[in-house]
Amino acid sequence: MIVLYDQDGFVSFDRLQQFTQQEGVKAVRIEGTDGLPQFEKMPEVKAALDAFWAGLK
Repeated sequence: MIVLYDQDGFVSFDRLQQFTQQEGVKAVRIEGTDGLPQFEKMPEVKAALDAFWAGLK
């Protein structure tokens, strides 16, 4: 599982570090997106997802 995130005025990431300590869980911060990386920085999102899927092979 991968979590793509940035700062967000409506979501707290206080427990993200604890969550990513689980096996198979990774978090990637895509800065400058205010919580919507999939719309604001599509190339960075694609790169993060490609790297994640490549690591599962």
